[in-house]
Amino acid sequence: MSHTFRARDERIQDALEVLMSKQGQDGRWVLEKTPGNMHTGFGTRGRPNKWVTLNAMRVLKRVYG
Repeated sequence: MSHTFRARDERIQDALEVLMSKQGQDGRWVLEKTPGNMHTGFGTRGRPNKWVTLNAMRVLKRVYG
């Protein structure tokens, strides 16, 4: 099931504000946490991360796109 949200939707405003507050000066998002029991690495915590950035951009595209 697919949902389409619009930026003016009050239900997601707080979440969008948090998302945008975590964007770095370079436009990327950092990796904040990693699962402790994984056998693979997702990157270094506290550093810009391509997967976190990709997912953040997907959310923004869906909302504003």
